[in-house]
Amino acid sequence: MKACWDWTAKHIRWILGEGKLINFWTDRWINFYTIVEILELPQSRMPSLSAKVVDFIYDGNRCFPMVTSTIIQGIINEAALIKPIMGMQDKPIWTLEPSGKFSVSSA
Repeated sequence: MKACWDWTAKHIRWILGEGKLINFWTDRWINFYTIVEILELPQSRMPSLSAKVVDFIYDGNRCFPMVTSTIIQGIINEAALIKPIMGMQDKPIWTLEPSGKFSVSSA
């Protein structure tokens, strides 16, 4: 069952609304990889990574901490290009279907 979920999760991407539903670290909302995958963080760190995207939004704008890592700064730069849509709920999309809607035939 876990292998099936791992495959399925790789094909779900998020459209950013307010950022309340999207895990900053473990969901695909910037591109087709999670931040955990980009940084190659170990699975043992996953339970402690619970921040939502909304935790980095203040007054409708992104608020990221200053970092020295060029890799993390690159991620922040990509994230800064994605503007939250306040008042809209985050929306998962199925990347294997042009409509973004999951279907059994596309899986």
